[in-house]
Amino acid sequence: MAKATKWEDVKADLRAKGRFDDEKVQANMERLRSEIRMHRPTEIREALASPNNFLPSRSEFRSHE
Repeated sequence: MAKATKWEDVKADLRAKGRFDDEKVQANMERLRSEIRMHRPTEIREALASPNNFLPSRSEFRSHE
């Protein structure tokens, strides 16, 4: 049976080989969080079956950042 490897060990190995870029990972995480924040009001609106004016639209939401 294969032994499980800790994620920290995998990242350390990749860093040692120069194949893991912390800045790139952080930038991608921020991009994904931003996309989730932009989509969340739509999901809430659909779940509540509310009219579109209940929560700001995506464009209105972005203008407040």
